[in-house]
Amino acid sequence: MTTGNAQVATGGVPPGWETHIYPGVQVADVSLAARAALASALGEAGVEAEYFLLLLTSFPGADQPALETAAWLYNALEAWAARVTTVGSSLEVATQGYLGELDMLYPELRSGSAGAGEAWWTPFSGYTIGGTPLALRLRRCGQGYRQVVESRLPALIEGIGEQMAFLLHALDTLPPAGVAPLRALYQGLSEIALALQGDVVLRRIRDLSPNYPGLVTTSARLRIQLAIPVPITDDIAWAREQLAELRGAQPAKPRGFGARLFGGFGRKGSAAQSGAVREWEEVVAALVRMQGANPR
Repeated sequence: MTTGNAQVATGGVPPGWETHIYPGVQVADVSLAARAALASALGEAGVEAEYFLLLLTSFPGADQPALETAAWLYNALEAWAARVTTVGSSLEVATQGYLGELDMLYPELRSGSAGAGEAWWTPFSGYTIGGTPLALRLRRCGQGYRQVVESRLPALIEGIGEQMAFLLHALDTLPPAGVAPLRALYQGLSEIALALQGDVVLRRIRDLSPNYPGLVTTSARLRIQLAIPVPITDDIAWAREQLAELRGAQPAKPRGFGARLFGGFGRKGSAAQSGAVREWEEVVAALVRMQGANPR
């Protein structure tokens, strides 16, 4: 699969990714049991990755958004987190068993003498949730916009979404066994298991600390906050405050000798700040339109 195909796939999900798994792990000298266990675990991980991406793409659905719709999303995210925690453990065990046999069959893989150890996949172009930002979609359901923005949910969803899209990209580009160097298969399987268990489960689903809650805790807190009505006028006022602060923090444009002397200095920071200003302008405009369509 090319990176271009990844961009047009629905919700970041490349069609037919599951068909590459079984032939990709069929290293003849590895036991049938180890191959079957790994193929099954990779398939389960791919299914959960696809579910997560499509869940975000379709939310809130065709029905009229309501508080119940937001609560449903949080319930779905918590249920998904529980499943992925189990899937991550299964994939870790299956990968260790498979790689353990490869270690015994090909000791040079463990020593690193077989090469640089680059994985099989083509460059991954990244993933972003398309359409309206999630915080605005939840505002349409009646959830306070500020509540969502000040929670860790946007960052968690973005990080998990990136990992899930990458997982599907890796599975979709997995070649049949023997096509790519064995070292590429070894390295790629190690990275996939580590990303799912070590990053998604341990750093994003579970709490890092009281100040850095994971997906489960964050979803539970936001669901509780659904009981606290937040007028959209409050969110508009808050968004305008953020916009005013950003505009006030923008440095004055250099003039005269200063402009010539310091020409391009600080352009990167200025461009980033200008982008943030535009984003908040769009947020304010979206909230105002929302207020006119369905004030609450």
